[in-house]
Amino acid sequence: MTAPRDVRLVRAPSLHAYQRHLAAVSLEQSPAAIRVTAVLVPTRAAAGQLRRTIERTVLASGQQALVKAEERTLIWVEPLPDGTRAYTKMYRRRGLLDPVRHRFVPYRVEREYRLLERLHAGGVPCAEPLSWSHGRNRRHGWHEILVTREIPSAVPLKDHLRAIPGGAPDLAPLFGVARRMHACGVAHGAFYAANVMISVPAGDPARFHVIDLAHGCRFATDIVGTAPAEYDVLDMLRSVERVMPIDDRERWVAGYGLGMGGTRRLLAKLEGHRLERPWRHFRRMETDTREFLARVTRPTRAGRR
Repeated sequence: MTAPRDVRLVRAPSLHAYQRHLAAVSLEQSPAAIRVTAVLVPTRAAAGQLRRTIERTVLASGQQALVKAEERTLIWVEPLPDGTRAYTKMYRRRGLLDPVRHRFVPYRVEREYRLLERLHAGGVPCAEPLSWSHGRNRRHGWHEILVTREIPSAVPLKDHLRAIPGGAPDLAPLFGVARRMHACGVAHGAFYAANVMISVPAGDPARFHVIDLAHGCRFATDIVGTAPAEYDVLDMLRSVERVMPIDDRERWVAGYGLGMGGTRRLLAKLEGHRLERPWRHFRRMETDTREFLARVTRPTRAGRR
């Protein structure tokens, strides 16, 4: 990010007044030259919105493009030397005990990096992991950073289904991707339409890519047919159902490869499956416990991460 060259104090009676001021100054000089050291706004919510406005302005002024700016999450993309773009995700302002906690469990981004690394090595369509890091600075506090290669011309499946409600793609290949993911010993833990990217090349079938495995778990062996794998399949059906009807669910899940009997047995569990809290947290706790017990009773084979 470009270092600011000018420091100024701005007193604004309201958020909108400051936004007008920022726009006016941006016409005179590069927004990257502006750094606000103090801004008076009426409410905490307005202060948060103001901070996001500043970050969007500063990031957009360079080669980076801001995707999300929240209190604890910052996401942006920027070009790589090979002509592709890096997708960078920062979890920031972590708790004071965060460094201590990570003496016992992996960093969130480390966990996601290792899962993506395994999927990518196994040929499962996913975001290619490039690097991860953690640290502390004055602006973001304790933070973790995950860098992946951006999937070109792809959008979240959830957004795609909402935009084309009557022309949704065949989702059977998506469940085929889920089968390959589980065959690699990876349980997603949040296998929702929002966590799958879709690209639709001209004249070709839709392609699905797995992203966001922050809640994922990895096992030493194939987990097809286990509870964590079934939870992923049922989670996806429930998340798609929030956007469009799932009348074709039997044909879709047939793409997972369980056979007619296995597909029907799995779909019979859909009625009692809920995405809401606390049910999804109970399932994640169960999967985490299974992962821990699997590591204790059968350590990961050498060469598999």
